[in-house]
Amino acid sequence: MIIYFQVGLSDKVIEINKIRALRNKFSHYCWSRITDEKIFGTGFISKQINPKKPNEGSIEISNLDIEELYKKAYKVVNELEEILQKLPELIEDKELKNKLKYK
Repeated sequence: MIIYFQVGLSDKVIEINKIRALRNKFSHYCWSRITDEKIFGTGFISKQINPKKPNEGSIEISNLDIEELYKKAYKVVNELEEILQKLPELIEDKELKNKLKYK
């Protein structure tokens, strides 16, 4: 059962990190609307533009992509809740010390 939780949680951590990376762009980018369906963001970077990567530090995202990200985020939260519900409840006073590796 422990292996199931480790595999399930490691998969979720990977998903969460992908979601977090895009979420951070919303916080650290300056956004403007291109059309009713898309927005364009540029990062607040102070380095010079690399001629080999002229689009580095910018992103376009559609309303559909944002909606998909929203759904993925809530799906991961629900899946984590399901995993946590399956964890056995411990009686902290008596059993916790017996369950810990390091006492």
